Parts: sequence; structure tokens; C-alpha cells
Amino acid sequence: MSMSDLEKESSVLGREEEGGRSAYPATSKAGLPPGWTRTTFIIREKHARNLEAVAYLDQSTKKAVLDEILESYFAAHPIDFRRLPERLPAQ
Repeated sequence: MSMSDLEKESSVLGREEEGGRSAYPATSKAGLPPGWTRTTFIIREKHARNLEAVAYLDQSTKKAVLDEILESYFAAHPIDFRRLPERLPAQ
């Protein structure tokens, strides 16, 4: 593949160069409704099993169960976004 082909592929996939790093804005939101994003977390096996079990027992999805868990947590622990830097450092 020539360099121009790579550049074309990158622009089609929404990849942009930002400060020497590739950004993938299109793939993390591709096919999702507004307000949603795709991300990866490493979690304990027991939490993964529990998440799957609750989703099965509630006849729901892991996505819906996790969303409910996070909504509940953040409702109980409000965040003052004014105290945060404009861009959080990578963890």
C-alpha cells in the first residue's frame, strides 16, 4: 500500500494526527447513539461473572446493567467538574 493509500484510509476511518499521536474519534463512536462511546476496562473476574449473571437473571444486557450501576454510583457521588483540569491525564 502506498503512502497516499494509507493517508486516504486514515481520512476515511476518521484518523487524525494530533501532536504525533493517532486519534480514532470515528471508531469509538461508530454506530452508537449520541452521548455514548466505546471503551475498554480491565475488571476483576468476579465482577465480570457477577455482571453476566445479573444481566442473565434480569433478562437484560451487560451494557444495560453496567449503565445502571454507573448511574447509581454517580448519583450517590456527584462530581464537581469545576475542580477538574480541562483535560484529565491518561491513567
